[in-house]
Amino acid sequence: MYLWYIYIKTGTNGTVVAHNNIFDNLYGIYMFAGSENAVIFKNNVSNNTQGIRIKGVRNKVFRNVIYGNNKGVYMCCGSAYNVVYLNNFINNQINAQDDRQKNEWSFNGTGNYWYDYSGADTDGDGIGETPYYIKGSGYKRDDFPLVSSVELPDAGVVRG
Repeated sequence: MYLWYIYIKTGTNGTVVAHNNIFDNLYGIYMFAGSENAVIFKNNVSNNTQGIRIKGVRNKVFRNVIYGNNKGVYMCCGSAYNVVYLNNFINNQINAQDDRQKNEWSFNGTGNYWYDYSGADTDGDGIGETPYYIKGSGYKRDDFPLVSSVELPDAGVVRG
C-alpha cells in the first residue's frame, strides 16, 4: 500500500489526471492546499482509504468511477469552489464528505450517481426529485442526483 498514488502538490495549476486505475492506497488522489484548476476525469478509483482528498481550489472532478473506498471523496482544509459531477459513487463506506461550504456537487443541473440514493425520479428525466445529502460540516448536497449510473465511454483514438 502506498501513501498516495497521485498527489498534486502545492503551487500547481491546471494539472490533468485522466484514464488511470487507482487502487489499494491510503489516498488514491491527494490534492494539496494551494493546488488549483486541476481536472480529474475518467479514472477508476477503488479500494483506497480515501479515494480523492481535495484541499485545493477551483478543481473539477467528473466522469470517474469511485468505488469500494472507505471514503470516496473528501473535501476539507481550505478547499473551495471545487465542482464534482457526473461521477459514479458505488459501495464506498462513506461516499463523500465535505467539511467546507464553497464546493458544489452538481454542475448545470447534473449531479452524480450515488448507489445508496433512495429518492425517486417521478418525471422520468433521470434526476431524482430529492437531494442527496453529503456528510460533513459543510452541510452540502447534490441537488440533481442521477438515478442511473453514468455511462463512461472509452477514450478511443482521436485523429485530426
